[in-house]
Formats: sequence, structure tokens, C-alpha cells
Amino acid sequence: MCNNTASCPGEPGITGSVEGRWLEWGPWSKCSVTCDVGTQLRQRRCSASVHGWAECKGPHQESRECTNPSCSGGGSWGSWNHWSLCSKTCDSGWQRRFRLCESTDTQGYPCDGSGEEVRSWSASRRCMLDNNGVAFWGPPSFARCVSLEYRYLHISLREHLAKGQRTLAGEGMSQIVRSLLELLQRRSYYSGDLLFSTEILRNVTDTFKRATYIPAPDDVQKFFQIVSHMLDMENLEKWEDAHQVAPGAALLMRILEDFIHLIGEAQKPFQSFLMVTNNIMITIQREPVSAVSSDINFPMKGRRGMKDWARTAEDRLYIPKEVFTVPPEEGETEADSEATMYYVIGAVLYRTLGVILPVPNPPAVINSKILTVTVRPELQPSEPMVVVELSPLLNGTSDPQCVVWDYGNPEAGAENWGTEGCQTLASTTVQTKCLCSRISTYAVLAQQAKDPDMGPSSIPSVPLMVGCGVSCTALLILLLIYAAFWRYEHTHTHRHTSHVVIHVSSAVSGLYRGLRSKWLNYSRG
Repeated sequence: MCNNTASCPGEPGITGSVEGRWLEWGPWSKCSVTCDVGTQLRQRRCSASVHGWAECKGPHQESRECTNPSCSGGGSWGSWNHWSLCSKTCDSGWQRRFRLCESTDTQGYPCDGSGEEVRSWSASRRCMLDNNGVAFWGPPSFARCVSLEYRYLHISLREHLAKGQRTLAGEGMSQIVRSLLELLQRRSYYSGDLLFSTEILRNVTDTFKRATYIPAPDDVQKFFQIVSHMLDMENLEKWEDAHQVAPGAALLMRILEDFIHLIGEAQKPFQSFLMVTNNIMITIQREPVSAVSSDINFPMKGRRGMKDWARTAEDRLYIPKEVFTVPPEEGETEADSEATMYYVIGAVLYRTLGVILPVPNPPAVINSKILTVTVRPELQPSEPMVVVELSPLLNGTSDPQCVVWDYGNPEAGAENWGTEGCQTLASTTVQTKCLCSRISTYAVLAQQAKDPDMGPSSIPSVPLMVGCGVSCTALLILLLIYAAFWRYEHTHTHRHTSHVVIHVSSAVSGLYRGLRSKWLNYSRG
């Protein structure tokens, strides 16, 4: 029997397959994550059967876990290098340091994190105590800050010293002086730059002396201008900061004396030098012993170019010629002694140094300009013969005393001023007159009065201001009453009105005198 009927797919007893067929699996996909454990996927396609059926049994996709390096780290960092120089030579700035990613992980991933670190840097501060003993941070100190330009100048100075030849070293110092003046004229420097400039001037002066090199007149003037710039009043706070580290202003005094004698020894006999700047007045004389036939007076006024502050200065120095009489040594005649000796006499009047130097112990203040006299060979007068007159700078001080500077104390402060070898004379003028037996640096030390009615900010107290206001108001009212009665008196000529006007006038006058007396007492205090 034959059967021509086709069988339906899937009927029982039919062995021929009518389902679709799976093709090969495709490749695994990338891991779902880049670190730690993730998932990978792959897929396969179903191919149609000969009967056109396109359904295959089983999954068309499968997954598996994939493992990556830990997320906590990739490659390994090397060690940090040293912190870089600050972005500024002083004040607030930044420092940086770096590290390198020395190796990556097995998958080639870089190191996690940053290879650069930045931190802030600022000037040092001092822990201070107020009047109540409470600690607080003081202002930042820049006394150890040196600008790059000044560092480079010091390096250049050392290079000139290494040349060995005296002439070359001397010429190099002249260049250093010119460069330093240009830097200071910019008026942009730290307190540490002032100390560094003082050290540069010391090296320049020592080099000039060792090289027996005489600087040109223009370089001499520039040297003194440098000192004048350093002693400007606008540098007062910088010097106060610098003196926490070193007595820079006192060192500057000594350096200036050495430079004066360096210039004086190169002068011809009878030759004198005068220079006046905004802050110093300098005279240098070279006098043979036989030629010191007249007294020494300072300052020498009437020169051209004299600054106003020097022209109007009432400070005077008088050294009698007897001070310069030197007895001849044993076996030497007086004529031989006078023929072979000469004096270099220098005098410096400092306009601002008294304020810049470390202050004495309160309530003492330096109440004068500072006058330095230097003579070489050194003199030791047998009796007080040097007369110094110094005018006051402050009002309201008392007990003026003549003092001299002690160079033997390495620390510049209140202990450097002393009265030994100098006495204060009675004077009918405003100047303080001193009679001294030492050639030295002179000043006047006075006591500054403290007004009990003044507050800590030097402003009149509230009761004083209120009292003055009430008194002024009362005075104004009485003046108005007086004016009204005066007008009424001219309109009605009655005798009793005149008496009233007289009484009002007396009251106004008494109130005015009382108010004026009170204000004068406050002003003097």
C-alpha cells in the first residue's frame, strides 16, 4: 500500500528533523567592567532547516565571569622628589613636588591618583604676648628673605673677588655699587634685603681696602646714596623686622666710618669732601698735624646743593685745635712727628637713624639727630673738650641727657647708649649742650611724658572730648546772649542793661580762659 499523504512536522513516528540548526558561537564580548569581577557575553545564530523552519532549541546567548585587576590600584608610583623652590623668594607662595608612575599593571592601565602635589608657603611669624599676657601671632617676618636680584648680586661679588688681581677686583666692586644703587632705587625689597645690602657694602669696603683701590668720585657718591636710601623713613618697619635677626643699622654705622677713612686717606692734604643727601650729611677732611691750626666746626654750611633739612639744622660740633696736639714719641722730634702724620677727620649727621636704631627702654626716646665723629689715628682727649649741641625732635619730653654709642656691645639696643665720658650742660637755648671727652657717636636721650587721659590709640579720651564739646556749646550760647544784649543796649540806653552786658561779657571771658587753659594743658601733655 502506498501513501501519498505528506506528514506534518513533528508528528509521532516521523524521524526526519524539521528544526533549525545552531551555528558556531561567536566570540566573547569585552568584560563589562575595567577592574575587579565583571561579565562577558557571546551569542550564536539559528540557521533554517530544509523545511524552512527557523526555530532552534536551546539558548542563543551565554555569559561567564571575567576577572580584572583590583580597582584599588593600577601601576605603582615612585617616591616623591624634593619640594621645589617657592614660587616667590618671600611672602606667600607655592611649592611643588612630583612623582613618576614607574610601572603599569598587566592590562596596561596607568597609576591611579596625581603625580603632582602642591602646598602653600608663607613667611615666618613670631608668637607674641600682649599687655595682658595673652599670646597672639605677630605679623610675618621677612628678615630672612632675600630677593633673587640681591642673591645674584652677591654671587657676582664673589666672582669679582675670585679674579685675584687687585685692579680687576676694585673695578668689580665699583660695578657692584652701581648695581646695588639701581636695585634700591626701585624701592621694592624685603627687610632681609636691607641686611643683605649691609653685608654687600661691608664686602665692598673691605675689598677696596685690601686692593688699595681708590673708587672714582662718582662711585663714592653712589656709595653714600645707597646708605641714604637704606635709611629712608619708609623703611622703618623693615628695619624693625630686620633687627629681630641682626643689628643691621648699627653695622651700617661702622661700615660708613670705615669707608669715610678709606676715602679720606686717598685725599690730598687740606682737601675736604662734603656730601648731603636726603638722610645724611657727610664731611671728610685730611689735615696734616702741622696744619691743624684752627678749630674743627661742623656742619659746614653755605655750600651749593645743600638740602633744606641740613641748611636749617641747628646741630653743631666744635673740636678745639688743642685736641689734635700729639706729643712726639721718644727719640723723635716734634718736627719729624708733624711731618709724617696726618689726620682723617670725618663727621656724619644722620637725619633718621635715631628712629631706625632699636629703641631704648620706654619711656626713654632718642630726641635728636645722631652725630658721628671719627678721627684716625684715634684721639683720646685728656679732658672734656668736644662740644656738641643737638636740637630736639619731639615736644613734650623731659630730662634730656647726652649719650654716646658703645661699639663694644655686639648687640644693638638700649644698652649701647651710655653717659660715660659725656656730660650735659645747662643751656639757655632749645638745644641740648654736651661736653665730652670722647670722639664718638652722640645723641640726646629724653623721657617721653605719658598723658593719663590718652587711650592706647593716642586719641583723647571720651570724657575729655565730651567736656570740650559741652564747653564750646556753652561758649557759643553766651556769645549769642552777649550779642543780643549789645544790640538791645544800642537801642535802649538804660544803665541797668549795661551792667547786665558787663556781667555776661565777664562770664564769656572766664569760660573762654578756662577752656583755653584746659586745652593747653592737654596739648602740652
